[in-house]
Amino acid sequence: HCVRTREKPFRNIEVAHRAATVAHLGNIAYWLGRPLEWDPAKEEIIGDHEANRWLDRTRREPWSIG
Repeated sequence: HCVRTREKPFRNIEVAHRAATVAHLGNIAYWLGRPLEWDPAKEEIIGDHEANRWLDRTRREPWSIG
């Protein structure tokens, strides 16, 4: 609806993003079998390269983000 009308969403997208992040981090911790330490400012898992690889994936050309 918001894309078509350009109206502001009635829900806060930042709150939704943070809630989804918590769910994703829980899954990553479960899959790896260890606790994680999250840096919300950088949006990365602190000191855990293997866990950080689960946060994103390589995109096929010509697709990209940002």
